[in-house]
Amino acid sequence: MRAFGYHQNSSDHTLLLKKNQGEITTLIVYVDDMVVTGNGPEEREALQGYLSREFKMKDLGPLKYFLGIEVSRSNKGIFLSQRKYDLDLLRETGNLVTWRSKKQNVIARSSVEAEFRGIARGVCEALWLRLLLQDLGCVSKQPIKLYCDNKVACDIAHNPVQHDRTKHVEIDIFFIKEKLDEKIVELPHIRSEDQLADILTKAISSREFLKLLSKLGIWDIYVPT
Repeated sequence: MRAFGYHQNSSDHTLLLKKNQGEITTLIVYVDDMVVTGNGPEEREALQGYLSREFKMKDLGPLKYFLGIEVSRSNKGIFLSQRKYDLDLLRETGNLVTWRSKKQNVIARSSVEAEFRGIARGVCEALWLRLLLQDLGCVSKQPIKLYCDNKVACDIAHNPVQHDRTKHVEIDIFFIKEKLDEKIVELPHIRSEDQLADILTKAISSREFLKLLSKLGIWDIYVPT
């Protein structure tokens, strides 16, 4: 692939990129499945031809299904869903399936400490996504917003005064403060009822669930219109 002008992305080693005069072509590889996309049709066809000559492969046409993700298109845009994947899980297990959240490797002694652990990990994930998007040509100078509903955590992050109760999470606090000072991230405080992350972490009412879904920009594309 290097001989054909592609380089491996540093943020995701399964992603190969080629940029040429404003055009970008991407190749995503997962075991023996791959997706070719880009804004230059000639380069896409050239890449597909090159791969067909080098390997025995089958062209399945426009992307419809990849790694459990269904892709649907309409005049409103492109929609992703995992309906088939979820139904397969229900069919195999005969019941609901829960997704395990990652436990912290330390015991938090307060809700504020738990918030700092979560915010620090969120900052790391957001920075990785930002690097990946930059390689894809999506450059944004706007700070990354991490919404926090713990006012004490927000106050300490913006003004990390030495305190006996927060010394043990000092590394996380100053890491967050550094990114705040560099204008890479923002940490706006929001009301608990407006916290979108609750849809993934709490048992909420159906009304609240639907409200958070709409705020996340998620719709059921199978509902009759």
